[in-house]
Order: sequence, then C-alpha cells, then structure tokens
Amino acid sequence: MRFEKPVLFVLFFAIGLAALAQTNSAPPPAQPVLTLEAALHMALSNDHAIAIAHGEERISGLDYRESQQAFGPKISVEGDYSRNEGGDPADPFTSKFNPKEQWNGWLRVSQALLDARLFPARRRERELWNATASDYTNTVRTRLLVVATAYYRAIQAQTIQAVAEQARQLAAIEVQRATLRVQAGEARQTDLLRAQVDQSHAERAFNEAHNDVVLAARELFRLVGLPPESSVSVQPPAPWPEPGTESLADLLKMSREQRSDIAAARHRISAAEEEARVIRNDHLPKVDVEYDEQLASPDIYEKGRDTWYVTVAAKLDLWDKGERLTKRLQQIERIEQSRQMLAQAEKDASGETERAVANLGVARLNYQAAQQEEQYAIQNYMLISEQGKNGLATALDVSTALVDL
Repeated sequence: MRFEKPVLFVLFFAIGLAALAQTNSAPPPAQPVLTLEAALHMALSNDHAIAIAHGEERISGLDYRESQQAFGPKISVEGDYSRNEGGDPADPFTSKFNPKEQWNGWLRVSQALLDARLFPARRRERELWNATASDYTNTVRTRLLVVATAYYRAIQAQTIQAVAEQARQLAAIEVQRATLRVQAGEARQTDLLRAQVDQSHAERAFNEAHNDVVLAARELFRLVGLPPESSVSVQPPAPWPEPGTESLADLLKMSREQRSDIAAARHRISAAEEEARVIRNDHLPKVDVEYDEQLASPDIYEKGRDTWYVTVAAKLDLWDKGERLTKRLQQIERIEQSRQMLAQAEKDASGETERAVANLGVARLNYQAAQQEEQYAIQNYMLISEQGKNGLATALDVSTALVDL
C-alpha cells in the first residue's frame, strides 16, 4: 500500500508529459495568405500614383463639363438699398422719424450669339479628358505590373529559400556521414573538413536567401499598402493560359491599337489641333446679347413702372500687335511635338513587344533545359551519394554533386 501514491504520481506525471509533448508538437497557426488578386485590389486602393492619375482624370472631366456650359446663358440678380434722413429739415422731429428709403434691383440675362472659339474649345477639353483617362488606364496597367512583378519576386525568393533549406539539410547529413566514416576509419579528416566547408556555404546561402525573402516581402507590402512587419505569406496563383503564338507583326499591330499610352498621345494631338482652331477663330467677330430689367421703388419714376433694356454688342479685333500670330506659331510647334511624342511611344511599344516575344521564347527554352538539368542533378547526386556510402566515391565527389544540385 505504501507504493500507491508514488505510482499515481508517476502515472499523472507521464500523462502530463504526453499532453505537453502533444501541445508542443501541434502545428503552428497558419499565416494568412495574400493572393495575387487581393494584392492587385489593394494596390488599386492604396497606390498614390493611381490615385493621382485618377484625380487628373476627374479634373479633366470637370473641365470638359465647364466647356459644355460655356455656351449657355448667364443670369444674375443685383440690387442696392439706401436709407437717409427724410421729412422737413426744419423739423428735427419729423426728420428723425420719417427717413427716406430707396432700393434698386436689376435682373440681367446675357447670352453669346456668335463666338467661333466655343465649339473647338469644347472638343479640345473632350480630347484632353480622353487623354487623361488613357493616362489613368496606363498608370493602372504599369502599377499593377509592378505589383505582379513584386509578387512573383516574393514567390521566387520563398522558393530559393526552400531550396537553400534543403541544401543546408543535405549538407548537415553529409557532415554526419563524414563524421561516422572518419570514426570508422573509412575517410580522412580532410573529407570531414570539406563537408563542414560545404555546410558553412549552404548556411551562408540560406541566410542570403532568407534576407531576400524579407526584402521581397517588404517591397510587396509597401506597394499594396500593408505595414512592413505584416505576417502574411504569398503563394503561386493558378496557372495562367499559355500565351498565344501570334506573329510579331500582329502583336505590333495590337500594341499600336490597344496600348493606353499611345491612345493618350493621339488624344493630345487632337487637343493641340483643336487649340490651334481656337486661336485661329479668335480674330472672328463676336456677338453678345444682354437683357437688363430694372426694378425700382415707385417714387423714383413718375408712373412707378419697371424698365428693361436689350443690348446687342459686337466686337471685331483689328490689330493685336502680333500676339495671335505668335500663339498660332507656338501651337504649331506643340502639335509637332505631340506627333513626335506619339512616334516615340509607338517606337517604345514596338521595342517592348519585340523584347517580350524574344524573352518569352528564351524563357521557354531555359525552362525546358532547367527541368532536364534538375533531373540529371538529382540522379547524379543520388548515385554519387550511394557510391560514397560504399566507398566508391570520395567526399569531394559527393560535395560537387551537392553543389550541382
């Protein structure tokens, strides 16, 4: 009976150790995953360059709205009111209690009848609006491409870190094998030192890969608006469809027709041409009509009636000291500059398309070669490692196979 309490104590202690071991062996909570789609949506909401471009597009839309309203009538109401002492100046009492009041009011409506600058100015603002809308689309495309590149850079860094971790584990196994072989007299001390050198190289490569993972993650978090210390992971998205095999000529044609930066350059050429028409039409006659109705207190007029006026004003500039000619020459230079910018944008698009097609072809070939190289490296390492166990290969052969893998 005296052993009951120690037995129970040992039993409870064992149960507690088992529970503690089970708790420690439980997998850590998984980190939230940042998908590529979520990263792109967050960039749309948090990227300052996109917000600035969107603001420019809205401002241009309001300018176009203002140009549409320029031809409409303008209506205003004006008035004044005065009060002074009235009554008999000789009687101070009546002069204080009978002040003299007077008010006047005007209802004014003005409308431009003839102004050749209004319609080309409206078309100019519309083209500028289309240009800024294309700039906004191009900014979104560029920034999302940067985010996608950073996302795949983070995936690449994680993959390289995983490979470096495997290399470090393999190097540790080789050190253990070399230690056992040295103890058994089957290998020399230099073989163990060589394995330890390979392990240190693998450790250094792992540290560099881990640093790349941290930097790539912070760059991605900065682009999407997350804090740098966020604990989220990225994962490869679903496979995208294989790019088509269109000819280079078709791709170049598509780039000229669909790229938003080229569309923006074309709209700016149209806006510059409309601005030239505005300057050219500035010398044409301008005619305005104005209607004024005066509402006054009855004591001003004998019959106490309101009065109205209709005024038609015409204006024709005869000489402006050459200012209009200078503006027209300046606008011609702006049009030529806009055309040069369009030509440069088309040239850049053609160069980017040609490089993308060439890089895609090289990437496909390199990927196939890398797959074969990986298979050969795995087979070579497994064979050399097995030969090393049996004494048919040296530690240098195993180390070289590990480095190749």
